[in-house]
Amino acid sequence: PYTVPWTNSLFENAPADAIGIRMRWDQLGWEDKQLWAIGGDGAMNDIGFQSLSRMMASGLNIKVLILDTQVYSNTGGQMSKATPKGMDTPFAPGGKNAARYPLGMSVAQGGNTFVGQVNLAFPNHLISTYKKAFDYKGPSLLLCYVPCMTEQKFDEELVADQARKATTTRYWPLWDYDPITNTW
Repeated sequence: PYTVPWTNSLFENAPADAIGIRMRWDQLGWEDKQLWAIGGDGAMNDIGFQSLSRMMASGLNIKVLILDTQVYSNTGGQMSKATPKGMDTPFAPGGKNAARYPLGMSVAQGGNTFVGQVNLAFPNHLISTYKKAFDYKGPSLLLCYVPCMTEQKFDEELVADQARKATTTRYWPLWDYDPITNTW
């Protein structure tokens, strides 16, 4: 709809940026146009959760894709607050004993957001969950596990294998929540 079909907001403000765009689109009668906000776990969960939670609470038809590496590469491997307790990171070898807030479960408790936890190594589940998020007439959140080669120290050709292991070991289970049917 615009000559430049994307914007680049501050690190943690993509959901707030999306709210403004969605509201303008709705004023123009473009309710059916898809709008996606994309970011990492740090941008959307740790530093940006206030923006994300406001967007989800708004009930606006905005879709969010979070590429979750479970670590911050820009700080040398600091874990995010969504990182499971057993995760090994350079800043906290052996895991840090601190509160964690699983983002998907937290958002699902709000009751008005479609939530899917997906993994790039399981394309059938990824595509079917994406379609459900796409079709839902309200806020949707897809959390996609994406291993970080740099911080988790493995080679590029092992990305899919590492991602697969995260799910088969139940570190990153695949699921989705539909608020209309209230089913997992």
